[in-house]
Amino acid sequence: MKAITSLLLILLSQTSFAGGSYNEGKIINFNSNNDQTSFKFIQTDGESSLIKSCNEFMVLLQYERVPWFSWLPYVEASHPTEKQTILAVNFIREAYKNNKKILLGFMGAGFKKN
Repeated sequence: MKAITSLLLILLSQTSFAGGSYNEGKIINFNSNNDQTSFKFIQTDGESSLIKSCNEFMVLLQYERVPWFSWLPYVEASHPTEKQTILAVNFIREAYKNNKKILLGFMGAGFKKN
């Protein structure tokens, strides 16, 4: 019974990632190597900021492996795959090179302070 309860708690916790927010802005600094990517984002719209009262911040992207439980039947991890992470980095790189505005956002718990 304890094992079933534990499994249900894991499954239910994965369905609770909902909602999120995004803002329009520009990438003004971009650095990338094999292990991590960092960029500076400046919010250009008048909406409330992604990070409380901060319209300019550095973002560090570091790929983390998909959680171990993602192989379980009917479990779809909200964690991006390596391919999705690479596509996102390429999109941000192109926006930086072409001086284009992007929509930067998050889902679930949002950005983590480093």
